[in-house]
Amino acid sequence: MQERTLIGGGVRKRVLDGEGGWFDFAWGPFSEKEVYDAETLEPQQDLIRSSWTIASEWHVSEKLDWRNTIYLQSDMASWQDSRFYYESAANMAISEQLSFEFSLVCRRDSDPHAGLKPVDLGTAFGLRWEVN
Repeated sequence: MQERTLIGGGVRKRVLDGEGGWFDFAWGPFSEKEVYDAETLEPQQDLIRSSWTIASEWHVSEKLDWRNTIYLQSDMASWQDSRFYYESAANMAISEQLSFEFSLVCRRDSDPHAGLKPVDLGTAFGLRWEVN
């Protein structure tokens, strides 16, 4: 992909909030413009997508947090063109601002472009630094 531009907005509502964690729902439209490298022979994509999101964080223990995020995104002109994305991450606190993170990502695209596969799985290990 040579260029990707996303512009959008939305609303987010926290439906649960407590010492044990939180749970949010969100929705918003966004413009997605993608320009591909000439070798892919893919036409430029210029879409308006709808994005539904569910996000949560559970404080498993004093040093361990577990976050989950689910996105469902569809082309508003063609609902068959949709994407499902799930990310789960566990953070083990090392200090107040630094933590060790393990994440698992699953992405499914009903209409992948530019040689992407319909299903993509990934994992990551790393350090996470948060600025408060």
